[in-house]
Amino acid sequence: MTNIPAEELIKLLEEKDLVAPEVLADIRAQVAQSRKGPKPIYAAALAKILVDNGYLSRLLAQRLMTKFEAEWAQKP
Repeated sequence: MTNIPAEELIKLLEEKDLVAPEVLADIRAQVAQSRKGPKPIYAAALAKILVDNGYLSRLLAQRLMTKFEAEWAQKP
């Protein structure tokens, strides 16, 4: 699994309007805070957090991450 920055997943969720803007703003702040520490949050961990908190279904998160990881691997 690739360590895709969580911010990239947030952008995708925002573009597709899959999570409420106020939730994304809160998550974006938490991700920014995590970058200052020893364990930044990556996209896969963020997807799990969103599922655990009921913002995404498990199936939707899996589909998003599968497609997202494939697209990310194609980037130069």
